[in-house]
Amino acid sequence: MPTYTTHTLLEGTARPMNQSARPIFVIGSLRSGASLLTWSLGQHPNIVPLVDSRWLGHFSRSLHESYALGVQHRAQSQLDLIGIEIEDFCEYFGQAVFNLFLEPRNWRGVEGDVGDIKDEAGLAKPAPPVPISPVRPTRWVDGSPDHCFNVFGLLRLFPQARFFHVLRDADEVVGALTDPVKKQIYRSHFRQMTEEAAYEHWLKSVDASVAAERAFGSDTVLRVRRDELVQAPERILKLCLSFLGEPFSPACLRPFR
Repeated sequence: MPTYTTHTLLEGTARPMNQSARPIFVIGSLRSGASLLTWSLGQHPNIVPLVDSRWLGHFSRSLHESYALGVQHRAQSQLDLIGIEIEDFCEYFGQAVFNLFLEPRNWRGVEGDVGDIKDEAGLAKPAPPVPISPVRPTRWVDGSPDHCFNVFGLLRLFPQARFFHVLRDADEVVGALTDPVKKQIYRSHFRQMTEEAAYEHWLKSVDASVAAERAFGSDTVLRVRRDELVQAPERILKLCLSFLGEPFSPACLRPFR
């Protein structure tokens, strides 16, 4: 079994604070393979994998509410007086969040269960930590649940963000969410649903993800089929990294070994 190691910080490799915010989000239903793609991309030397940033959707909505309150009295609004529009307002705070997640103290290797990555016995392997890199990463990737419902808000925070929609057959997703035997595989990440609830979850998640594809276009959202990712990981990961403008790294194949 391969050994996963963490990023090594080098002295004197400070990242400019004005580094353009170009985060990566992986969306889709539960058990779609989003975690698998997230951790695969997170092995790239220029990409840090995040554990969970689902709060960003709520954060974006709160910023919109705060801005509305701030410009309620237009003649007395500081935001209005200095010409701050809602897009600028959200992007400013998004840049701060982006920088926060790239602070060296916040991107050491993290381990956890990833249900789509299994060992020889069919059990979930620990999520691989961040790999070694001679330079500090300039991007991060997150595949938190619910991001598919917040793509607009996330793009307000990060206009240069890129999204992957991982699509898996509905029956396969429902099987993974309803079969009690899966509890041994997914462990702490196991969420058993009724068949009706599982189909409803898949439909809502896929509808939201497809709507994002249509609304923001193929330059922003790329669809990835889980079966192709599992059957031909190197080919699909090369396509994904090309979409991101990143060179291919064999390290991204670690979760498939």
